Amino acid sequence: MRRCARPGLPPAIVVVHHFHVVQLANKVLNIVRRRPTATLRGRRGRATDPEWKARRRLLRNREDLTDKQFTSWGTRSSTPARSA
Repeated sequence: MRRCARPGLPPAIVVVHHFHVVQLANKVLNIVRRRPTATLRGRRGRATDPEWKARRRLLRNREDLTDKQFTSWGTRSSTPARSA
């Protein structure tokens, strides 16, 4: 995109909509999530596989998870620690 816009609009600022950034992140997350199943089982995931069950939890916002769902990932606090 940048290579196309730069010759015709040199002073233009390239802007990316947050939806497309999240969409790309979700696609990459699915690729990474599927990899262990393919490696371990040699097939696509099924509803009974732990990797498949984790899918919805991985794609949800923190606000949409119950405290039990969030803490079952091994996190001790209700909000993720941020480094300065």
